[in-house]
Amino acid sequence: MSNVRITIVLLFISLLLPQISFSKTDFLPGYILNLQNDTIRGLIEYEAWDTNPEDIGFKQSEMRSTQYYAPKDIAGFGVMNQLYVSAIVQKEMSPFKDSELEKNPALQLVSDTVFLQTLFGGEKPLYYLKEWDEREQFYIKVDTAYSLLLHKIYVEYVNNVRKDFHNMRFLRQLSQYFWDEPTLLKEIADTYYSRSSLENLFNRYLKLPNKKPVYQNQDSKVGVVYGVLAGVSVTMVNVETDYVKAGFGPSTNFTGGFSVDLAMAGKLKNWSFYNELIYSSYKSTNYAGDYFLDNWASFDFKYLRMNNMIRIRPSWFFLNVGMSSGYAIHAKSSIFVDTRKMEIGVVVGAGIKYKNYSLEVREDIGDGMSPYINISSVTNRFQILLGYSF
Repeated sequence: MSNVRITIVLLFISLLLPQISFSKTDFLPGYILNLQNDTIRGLIEYEAWDTNPEDIGFKQSEMRSTQYYAPKDIAGFGVMNQLYVSAIVQKEMSPFKDSELEKNPALQLVSDTVFLQTLFGGEKPLYYLKEWDEREQFYIKVDTAYSLLLHKIYVEYVNNVRKDFHNMRFLRQLSQYFWDEPTLLKEIADTYYSRSSLENLFNRYLKLPNKKPVYQNQDSKVGVVYGVLAGVSVTMVNVETDYVKAGFGPSTNFTGGFSVDLAMAGKLKNWSFYNELIYSSYKSTNYAGDYFLDNWASFDFKYLRMNNMIRIRPSWFFLNVGMSSGYAIHAKSSIFVDTRKMEIGVVVGAGIKYKNYSLEVREDIGDGMSPYINISSVTNRFQILLGYSF
């Protein structure tokens, strides 16, 4: 019966999560820059873009109608701590997928007007363009022009063996861009044409002496949030054999521990991998009748538990679902000669969050302490947890 219950809970959560994750409000506070660079504040139709938007929806208030702007219509916009600028740029359009690579190292450049995402601001800005075909291109600003960092992968056949080569002109561009920082020459030589590698280079530049803090985009980062939590756990133990089924408890005890929340980014920004190291216990004595070794069933267990969960947090509330692994640091029961040290379970929970504080109601269903094949011992923990994140 417990397996059926676990399956139902997991099925319910799997159906519910996608609905909640896409039910969030689309319009978020932001601003646009008109062609005279005046800031107009309002609401932007935010879609957690994985690729640079081709246009954006904007309205000055909830009651106003939505207007859509292409890159040629405005100078830029900002929303969710992300900055975009409108720019006339060159794009490299050579085939870039492995099965389509050309033998020709020459670049195929075309002009376009696009929204570039700002990765770094300041004196040495860096911009990013990702389009529908997953092609990624990067830009620097020289004087008032947005210059494409030039790169192309092509193939050649040597003795009928295919080899991939890279047109690496962007390295010379970066050397000229950072002409005043010769200490970066080694880092530039080791830089790849990828977002993470270029961001590492620009971060290294900003760590040099006398560099002012600048805007830095964070949407590709996996954020790490540490926390503590404490609360109350109410535990029931359900023991079932071929001839008897009995429930013991409830046992109300303190529970608490530490958490690490690994928040995702981009389209997965509402999801995170939430992990806990938590202490829990239960202790109770109940009349068991004549079916067990002792007429009075006593339980005295203390666990260190590792909970690994997926958390969805689309708004001020959140949901958790995952697995629980508990190790008994103290295990004693009058109805079992031996006890199992490891307990595996399923965890589901729901809560609310306000600033750094959270409140969650949770259920943990575990396989208990029985080491015997013909005796099951399912534990049900109902917990109320107060958390604080740093």
